[in-house]
Order: sequence, then structure tokens, then C-alpha cells
Amino acid sequence: KALVSRLDKQTGREIEQPKSSMLMVVRSGDLVLGHRRDREPFNGFWGIASAPVLRGVPVVESAQRELKKQTGITARFRVAGSYRVIDTNRCGVVYEDKIFAVLVADVNLPVTPHEWSGGHSEWMDISTLLSKQKLFPTTGATLDMIASGETFREDVCMYAETEY
Repeated sequence: KALVSRLDKQTGREIEQPKSSMLMVVRSGDLVLGHRRDREPFNGFWGIASAPVLRGVPVVESAQRELKKQTGITARFRVAGSYRVIDTNRCGVVYEDKIFAVLVADVNLPVTPHEWSGGHSEWMDISTLLSKQKLFPTTGATLDMIASGETFREDVCMYAETEY
């Protein structure tokens, strides 16, 4: 049933759909938990911790599990909105299409995150995170969404082929 509902009636091919992912913004006072990706694609890019939504698991629970796995930090999340991001090359070819659930958690004390194979997380102020040389363009937009109370945003992000 699930596959049939994703088939194009004219071509019989599966219709590509956006991926479901999460952006997990974790704050402690004036600090935010920045995350550097340490694998391809985007090796060395900074941003906010992210992960796919776990199939069959509520999004808040998915975020709690993924944050614990990636950092060792336990936090209670709330959904702040959603953010659709379409990654393309400079010619408009779509690399990836994602719908992120934007989640926020405030923690009292900034616990030192543990290392994991997919990246490195550390506490920093927002201006330090936003000044990183290799920064996901969605980082500032996500933080702006939360600060302004905006609940939906949609952007196209262009990348060079060497970055993707």
C-alpha cells in the first residue's frame, strides 16, 4: 500500500518526496549548542544538530533520542515550527529536498557534549556560531525563526558540486 501511494500513475515510477528531518536547537542562557559535521557530505560545516525523524516515533521523542546519541545530553524539546530546505547546484538541479521539524530545548547547565563519529558539538554564543567559515546557510534562518516566532519557512540553498 505504501509504495502504491507513492507511484506516478502515468510513469509507474516512485514519486520523489522530501525527506523528514529535525533541526535540534539546544540553548543554555546566551549559549547555543553548535554542531560541526565530520562526514560527507558537508564535512567540516557548522550548524545546528540535525537528524532524520525516526520512522514510527513521535518527533519530540526522536529529537530526544538523537540528541542523547549525538551528544550525551538529555533535554526536553518543543516543536517551534517547520522549515523546508531544497538544496540545489548553481544550475538548479535538486540534490536534496528536506522538511525539517524545528525543535527547541532549553537546559539549565551546559553539559559538556561527548564525541561521536558523525560530528563534534560545543557550546558557544550565537555570534560565534554564525561567524564560522563553513556554516550551513540554514543556521541563521533557523535561529531567526525561533527568535521571531515564525513557524514556517522555505528556502532554496545553492551549493557548489565540491561542497555536496
